[in-house]
Amino acid sequence: MARGRKPKPVALKIHEGNRGKRRIPKEPNVPKLSSAPPKRLGKYGKELWRELHGLFAGVGVLRATDAAALELCCDSYDEWCVCMAEQSERDFEPYTCSKYGAWSEHPSIGRRRKAKQLFLRYAAELGITPVARARVSPGDGGGTGDELDDFLSKKNGA
Repeated sequence: MARGRKPKPVALKIHEGNRGKRRIPKEPNVPKLSSAPPKRLGKYGKELWRELHGLFAGVGVLRATDAAALELCCDSYDEWCVCMAEQSERDFEPYTCSKYGAWSEHPSIGRRRKAKQLFLRYAAELGITPVARARVSPGDGGGTGDELDDFLSKKNGA
C-alpha cells in the first residue's frame, strides 16, 4: 500500500524555508561517509564510488548510513559495465537458435538489463538521475515565496 510522497530531507526543508511554520524534526548526528570504496566492489564500481563521493562530499549530502545504497548502486553499475565489456570483447551472438528452432538470448543480456534497472533504481534514491534532482531542486527563485500570491498573479496575468 502506498503511503504518499516520500518525505523531504531536513536539509532541503531548511534550505527552502519553513513556509508552513511546522516543526522541523532534528536529524540524527551521523558521521560522514568514508571516501575509500569497499574492497568487494569491482574496478568500475570503485571508479563510480570515487566519482560520486567526490561530487557529494562537497555538498555534504552523503552520510555513513548511505553507504549501503551507494555500494549497491556502484555494484550494479560495475555489473552492467562487466556485461558490456563481455559482449564487446569477442564475437558476441546476442541470440542463439537451439537445435529445435527456439531462439534464446545470451545470459549476459539479461544480466545487463537487470543491472541497468537496479542502477537506475539506486541512482534515483541517491538523487543522481535528472528526474530525481528535479524533485529535490529548490526551484529557480522566480516566485515570491508565497504560493497564493504566485497563483493569483498568474491568474490575473500580472
